[in-house]
Order: sequence, then structure tokens, then C-alpha cells
Amino acid sequence: MKNKLLALILIFSIFFTGFDHADLDALSRAYILMDYDTGEILEEYNSESVVEIASITKLMTYLLVKEAIDIGRLRESEVLTAEKCDLRTGSKLNIKPGNQYSVEQLLEALIVISGNDAGALLARRVSGSEGEFAKLMNRRAGELGLKSATFYNATGLPIYPQNIQNTMTARDVAYLAKYIINKYPEVLVLSQVSEVIVEGEEEPAKNTNPLLGVVDSVDGLKTGSTRKAGYCLVWTSQKNNRLIGVNLGFEKMKDRDEKVKDFARYAIKDYHVRDFLEVKNSPYNLYIKEAKDPLVKIVAEESFTKYERELSKLRQDIVIYQNLKLPLRKGERVGEIIVIDELGNEVFKTYLNTSKPVEKQGIF
Repeated sequence: MKNKLLALILIFSIFFTGFDHADLDALSRAYILMDYDTGEILEEYNSESVVEIASITKLMTYLLVKEAIDIGRLRESEVLTAEKCDLRTGSKLNIKPGNQYSVEQLLEALIVISGNDAGALLARRVSGSEGEFAKLMNRRAGELGLKSATFYNATGLPIYPQNIQNTMTARDVAYLAKYIINKYPEVLVLSQVSEVIVEGEEEPAKNTNPLLGVVDSVDGLKTGSTRKAGYCLVWTSQKNNRLIGVNLGFEKMKDRDEKVKDFARYAIKDYHVRDFLEVKNSPYNLYIKEAKDPLVKIVAEESFTKYERELSKLRQDIVIYQNLKLPLRKGERVGEIIVIDELGNEVFKTYLNTSKPVEKQGIF
């Protein structure tokens, strides 16, 4: 028989950070925040809506080029000769027909400055044409379970006169980013390169990621923008744990840069794993009058960790069993500890055990 003889309630509150989710919802089309290790979705808004993704497309382009390298179809050191058909508008390496560029150089331009011409040249090398490469992109997306993905090209540029563009959901973009980081973690080294030399330009082109060097621990990943897609950003950070953020569809670059900066800082601060219960550091004592030493330290049998979240509250209810009979062995179960969320749902339960033998008081 169990009875709540002891109810120690510990409230863990995460203070309001001042981050305005409503503002983010109003200014963007979709976003998602994911824990990289578990794939758990921590926050989301319109994450299942299929939207234009602009140069976020180049994450898939990067993946397919790296996989082609893995199977020996090309090498990073291989030198490619540009042709007129590789020229593109927008962000570009400014390649010239007849000039040569290494695959490594093109991949750097693809990720760091979102080089459209670099993407087109790589796609032609892998599949013979950008159109054939797009077919490969769609096939690979299907294999990865990215059901929302539709690709028309390797760059994310609009196709006129129809103005059709590559599309995905924020959720699928997050899973694609997770897959790439896991398979090719070197992408995080590449995505932190600060600038790239652009042919014919006096000044190097700067990394397009507005969070690098501004938000602590951010180390990637990819920007994108077209008139139809708006301004987009996939970012990731590694502090206590790795997070992946996908923010899509801002009308203004300034809004994207400012709001995603605030969102990332808030997420990095509040979404780290916290140990709510630790076996080695359980701060509980049980008073047993009949014991030789009446103050008995008891410890949790299992630890419990959880993400800290803005305004979230957890409480611990401790239940001590009735009619405990002495002596007690070390590790004997004397109760339970139950973790309950703000809605009253049980989220975790474990036993409370004695930390050492408990002897009965001698009779004199």
C-alpha cells in the first residue's frame, strides 16, 4: 500500500527571455527548431506547409556531389572546365567559360556564397545536365523520405516564364540538414569559411550567413532568397547540444537577419539539456524515527534529463511507502519520485532507494 506521506514539490521555471514568437510567426512563412541528436521537434510553425526554398536547394546539391565523390564518380581535386551553359544570375562565383575550377573550390562557393554558377557546373559534371541532375535530386529526396521536395534545378533559381521554383516543407529541410551534418560533418567547416575570392572582383565575397560570428556557437549552414521564396535561413549551433533551425519566407532581409538572430539566441539559451534528477546527486532525506541514524539519505534509481523550455514548469511528487520495516539493505526501494508537467501529465517515474544500510535502533 502506498501513501503520500511526503510531497516535496520542486518547481523548475525558465524565465521569459523576451523573445516574441508572435512577431516571428507574422514575419515568416514557416519555421522549425529541431534537436539534432534525437530529431525531436522543439518548436514549429507551419512546418508542414510546402513553400519555395530558393538556395536552400543547394544543401541537396551539396549532398549529391559528396555522394558522387564517395562512389568515385568524381574527385574533390578534379578540375572542371566552365561552359557558357553554366552561367547563372544572382549570387555567383562569376565563372568564365573556358576557365577551370576544382570541385573543392566549387563546393566552397556553393555553401559559403551560394554560388549559382558553381551549382550549375557541379550538376552538369555529375549528371550531364542540370535537368538530369534535378531528376537525381527528386529521386534521392524520395529515398530519404522527403516527400514534400520538388526540384527543378540545382540552384533554387526561378524558372521563367512560369516562375516555378523548388519547394519543400520546413520539417523536411530540417531532416535534410540533419542527414547531411551526420553524414558529412565537414560541411560545418565549410559553412564557417568567412569569404571567397570571386573572379573579376576586387573584394572577396563574404559568407552569406548573418548569424556567423554574431550568435555564439552558430557554425552553419545555408541561406537562400528569391522574390517568391522570400529570405530563408537554415542555421545550426553546437553548445550543450546541437540544434537545427529552419526559418523560411521573410519578405525583408533585415527582418530575417534580426528575428532569426533573436530566435537562435533564445533557442541556444533555453533549449539545452538539463539534469532534473541525478542518481549521484539526489538531495533527499527521509526521517525514520526507529532507525539508529534517523536521517536517511535516499537516492533516485534512475536519472532524468529534459530540455529547458521557456515558461515550462515541472514538479516532483515524492511518495514514501508505508510500513517500512527495519533493517533496510542498501539500495532497497522505499518510495517513488514522479515528475509531472504543468498540465498534470506524468512524464517520468523512478524508485527512491536507500543509499546505505539502515539499522534499527538498539533497545536499552
